[in-house]
Amino acid sequence: MRRLLAMLTLILTGALATACMPPFLDVCPAIGYVTGLQVDATGIQDAAWVQLCADEACSPLPGEAESTDLWIGASQNAGVWAFSFLSIEAPEDVTIRVTDADGVMLQESEHRIDWTHSTDRCGGPSTADQIVLTP
Repeated sequence: MRRLLAMLTLILTGALATACMPPFLDVCPAIGYVTGLQVDATGIQDAAWVQLCADEACSPLPGEAESTDLWIGASQNAGVWAFSFLSIEAPEDVTIRVTDADGVMLQESEHRIDWTHSTDRCGGPSTADQIVLTP
């Protein structure tokens, strides 16, 4: 009987302790959010590659091997490029370069990005409208 009482006391104490946790113990998980930006280059004839630069960091050029210290990641699907800001904060200004299959620059433009930042308690990725490039 004593063991049963001791066990019940332990269970109730644990339940009360976790139910009445002080607010400073309510912490956010140690997770990083990757912020991304999409660039639609389908309107530029012969566009084969899009490079995005922010501050002094740029996504890879065609044929470049991605290094381990990559700051901006890039992927492409049907002429729409997705850029991820891996080691830098979401930039306010970016330069976008479009090249053809031979590496000849077709267009270079600067864009100001209007980010919407998460207001959740633990944060989240920032979002922005897609950039649509025109000739």
